[in-house]
Amino acid sequence: MILYGKKTIHKWAFWRKRSKLVYCQASGLLYSFFMFIGYVLFKLLIGSQGNILLSSVGIAAGGFLVLSFLSIAHWHINEKRYKDWLKKST
Repeated sequence: MILYGKKTIHKWAFWRKRSKLVYCQASGLLYSFFMFIGYVLFKLLIGSQGNILLSSVGIAAGGFLVLSFLSIAHWHINEKRYKDWLKKST
């Protein structure tokens, strides 16, 4: 889910050289890490007495799977924006 805007699309060249699989896994890991941290903080704030870390791993794993597949669509969006940027810059 690393989605670049019009001003930062030039950074897409880094990911464009790698495979879709690497991009999707990196994007999924990045956002599942933030979901894990967010869920742990949420559970700590509401004062949960259960096993916080174990339940957070399930949230992170599910987020990784979903966001990795969603990153395929973002790959195509970034690729289109990058090609448009290349046309405009030359």
